Amino acid sequence: MSLKVKFYGGALKKDWGELGGVQILFHDTDADTRFFFDFGQRPDHYNRYYGFPYKPARHSEIEIAKSLALAADFPGIYRLDGQGFRDPRFRKPGIDGIVCSHAHYDHIGEVEKLRPDIKLFYHKHGATLARLWQKLSGRTVNQFLDYVARNALVPNTQGGLKFASGDLATIERAIVELEDEERVKIGNIYGTPYLVDHSLPGATGWIFETSAGKVAVSGDIRFRGRRRGDTEKFIEALHREKIDYFFVEGSLLHFDHQGTEEDVTSAMIDQLKDVAFAAVAYPPRDFDRMTSMYYAAKATGRMLVVDAAQGEYLSKFNGVNGYPKLNDEYIGIYMPKLRYGLIDSEYPQEMVERDYRVWQRHYLDPKRKWDGNKKKVQRVSIQDMKKNQDKFLVYIPANHLVAMLEEIQPKEGSKFIRSHPGPWTKSMEVDEARQIEVLDHYNMLTGPKLDVLNGTQSNITTVHITGHWNKEEYSEVLRELDCLKIMYHTMIPKLSAMYASRRRQIIPQIDDVLIPVRGKQYEF
Repeated sequence: MSLKVKFYGGALKKDWGELGGVQILFHDTDADTRFFFDFGQRPDHYNRYYGFPYKPARHSEIEIAKSLALAADFPGIYRLDGQGFRDPRFRKPGIDGIVCSHAHYDHIGEVEKLRPDIKLFYHKHGATLARLWQKLSGRTVNQFLDYVARNALVPNTQGGLKFASGDLATIERAIVELEDEERVKIGNIYGTPYLVDHSLPGATGWIFETSAGKVAVSGDIRFRGRRRGDTEKFIEALHREKIDYFFVEGSLLHFDHQGTEEDVTSAMIDQLKDVAFAAVAYPPRDFDRMTSMYYAAKATGRMLVVDAAQGEYLSKFNGVNGYPKLNDEYIGIYMPKLRYGLIDSEYPQEMVERDYRVWQRHYLDPKRKWDGNKKKVQRVSIQDMKKNQDKFLVYIPANHLVAMLEEIQPKEGSKFIRSHPGPWTKSMEVDEARQIEVLDHYNMLTGPKLDVLNGTQSNITTVHITGHWNKEEYSEVLRELDCLKIMYHTMIPKLSAMYASRRRQIIPQIDDVLIPVRGKQYEF
C-alpha cells in the first residue's frame, strides 16, 4: 500500500509557509490513480515576479509558469494551443482529475492552463459560481469551465484562414458537478465532498478512500461564518469514517481573532447611525459579507446597493443559503458611468447600451429605475444617491471610488467603511495610502482608529472578521482526531503543528503531525 503526495504550492519553503496557491498531487500507486487537490494561483509567489498589470504572454505562459514554479511542472496536463489541445506524447491526461475545493483564485486560478479533457470535480454550487465568474470576467480570461482555443484556424470569407473566436473556439471542460456527500469515482478510488462554512457557496472538504487508508483534506474551512453547521457535519464525518490522515489548512492562526458575521451586522448597524452617505468595500464574491451588509442596511432603513456583477450572483443563487434575493426591496443595483457617460441621459437607449457588456444591459431597462423601495429588480442612479444620501449603503470598489464620490459629493457626516482585511504587503500599503487621500478629499475618512471588532489599529474605519478558525477552535478539533495531521495553507506551519498536536510540543513527533515541504515527495 502506497500513497505518494507532493506539494507544488501551499506548503513550507525556506522557513515560511504559504497561504493559498494550493496544488497537491496525490498518487495512489496500488490503485494507479493520480489527481490534484486544487490547482490555484500562488499569489505571493506570483507577485515576486509580476505586478499588475504585467503578466506572462499567452504563448509562453505555461513554460514560464513551470520554470518559476507558479504551477506544477507535471507532464501530460497542460494545454498546447500550437499543437491542438493535447500533448502528442500523452493521448490521455497525465492525471485522473482536479478536485476543486472551492471557487477562489488561489485554489482554481491555474485551471485555465490545463487541457480540456481533464476532469474537474466541483460541488454544484462551486461550479455555478465559477461558471458565472468566467462569464462576467470574459471567458478568455478565466477559463474555469470552458477551454477557449487560441490558435485554432477556420476559413474566412475571402477563402483564407483566420483564428477562431467565440463559440467556434470554445470547448466545454470535463466538469463533474456533485451534491453534498455524493460519493464519486476518481480514477480507481472514491472521494466524497462535504460542504464546509466559507464566504462563498460550494466550498468543500473531502474524504478519499485510498489504498493507504482514508485521507481527508479540509479545503478552506471556517467556524464563524453563516454555516457553522456545515463544518461541524464535516468534522463529525472525520470521526465517523475514522480517517488515517488529515491534510488541514491553518490560514490565520498566527494572530488572535474572534467574531461572527452576526457581529459584523451588529457593528455595521452601530456605524450607520446618524450617517449621511454611507459606502462600504468588501470582497466582491464574499456572499456572507454581502448578506451581513444587507441585514445592516435593512435594519437602518437603507438599501444595500451593489454592482451589476454582484446582482448577477444574487440572481443566479436566488436565496440559496439565505443570501438576499435580487428582487428584495432592500437590494439595489448601480451602473457606473463608463466611457461616454451616457447613462440616465436623453441619448437613445441603443447608444447608452454600447457602453456596457451584453450581460449588464438588462439593468438599463427604464422599468427598473428606482422610485422608492419595491419588491423588484431596482437600479439606483448616481443622482438618486446624491439626492437621497441617507437612504443607501453603497458598495464601492477602489476603481470606482473617485468617479462616484465626485458625482455624489458626500455631505458632512458621511462615512466609508472597510469590511475586508487591511494591507499586508508593501504594494497594498501603497494602495491604502492612495485610498486615504481620496477619502480625505471627499470628507469620508473616519480613521485612524481601532478596528471595530478586533481592536487593532486601522487607518480606515474597519468592520471585519475572518471567520477562519482561530487557534482555540483549531486545537479543540484537531487534538480530538487520532490521525496524522499534515499542515498546509498556513503562514507559520510550526505554530499550526503545535496547536494541532496532542503532544503540544513546539516540534511535534512525526507520528502525530507532519509539516510538508514544497517540492518534496512523501509516502504514506
